[in-house]
Amino acid sequence: MDVNQTVETSVITAADSGQMLYDATIGTVEEVIDTAVWGTKMVFDVGDTREKFDEKINETGGCDHGNNK
Repeated sequence: MDVNQTVETSVITAADSGQMLYDATIGTVEEVIDTAVWGTKMVFDVGDTREKFDEKINETGGCDHGNNK
């Protein structure tokens, strides 16, 4: 590998790393927003958000809210 190929490869790798960092940052921001919206719906019980969540948890055998003593 000559010097030009090494420099070119390094630049491409840096650009790819920057894109991956950007994608990860945007993905994280989207997750934070989605979680905040979901949490707000849970707190204010918008629609039947809480009931749907409880049903989903119970379907998977999750939390029984202390009802199964």
